[in-house]
Amino acid sequence: MLGLVYWGTAEPEMHRSVEHTIAADSGLVIKRISLQPLAANETLEYTQHGVTYRPTLRPIGRLQVEFLPQPGTNQQQHSTTYLVGVKDGVYFLLTAAPVTR
Repeated sequence: MLGLVYWGTAEPEMHRSVEHTIAADSGLVIKRISLQPLAANETLEYTQHGVTYRPTLRPIGRLQVEFLPQPGTNQQQHSTTYLVGVKDGVYFLLTAAPVTR
């Protein structure tokens, strides 16, 4: 699944975060996958510690992966959401990267 991520100029810390999310979900059983539109007024740029970040490509929607509850746990519905973008006709999962001005 890591090969589906468009990393762009994402920092090593972001790589680790995405890798951790994917690893945590890897043993779960998928219930449903859906592509959802972005909200018209949604802001996907943010600033943290004085650095501005935005998605590594222009997002076209969100991929929501819903998982079945794990047997023997009190777990309610669990899902993970990824931004999705397209480059040269290929769909990618996106992460955040510092904005270069």
